[in-house]
Amino acid sequence: MIHGRCELRNNISLCAMRYALCCLFAILILLSSFVAGPLLARGAERSATEGIERYKKLVKLHPHKATYRNALGYYYLKAGNLQEAEIRFLTAIEIDNSYPTPHNNLGVVYLKQDRPEQAAKEFLQAVSLNPQYSKAQYNLAVALFHQKRYADAAKAYFKARDLDREYVNRRDNSEHTRKKLQSALEQAAEDEESSKELKRMQKWLAPNY
Repeated sequence: MIHGRCELRNNISLCAMRYALCCLFAILILLSSFVAGPLLARGAERSATEGIERYKKLVKLHPHKATYRNALGYYYLKAGNLQEAEIRFLTAIEIDNSYPTPHNNLGVVYLKQDRPEQAAKEFLQAVSLNPQYSKAQYNLAVALFHQKRYADAAKAYFKARDLDREYVNRRDNSEHTRKKLQSALEQAAEDEESSKELKRMQKWLAPNY
């Protein structure tokens, strides 16, 4: 009888462990699609053209104001001009290295350029300057995921959730899970172990969505 109870407890523990792993992989899958559009830190929204024109003038009037350089970079990025955006964010950082927002935004540029290692450095710098910066913390999780540093990505993700659960929920729910699963499978196609786990998760998650 005692042996039976022990076996039952062991089975329950094993099930709990498997469930935790499933949850972890579900989180990582959710992160996989966000390289296409990590959110930027920004002010009032304008069209890209309007924003570029406005902040070009302000930068000319106030060349040493980092916030204007950062805003100009944001609108260049919104227009799809990564090269000009990168220059503006780097200049903003040069003017004021203690300003976390351009570090986050520069990290977004690097993610879009498929440079996740450099992106992670910028996101880390942003959160070191402002530990409550949930956007940068979430973007850090994305950058780590794309380096296949899955455990580190999960830690960064949970930290972002602790900082701002509502924000993270909005990011998680911006696309359908099926599309995220497919995207993750395509990225992991050459990684046999990751692909195997993702396929298992696809089978487990699909009926629930």
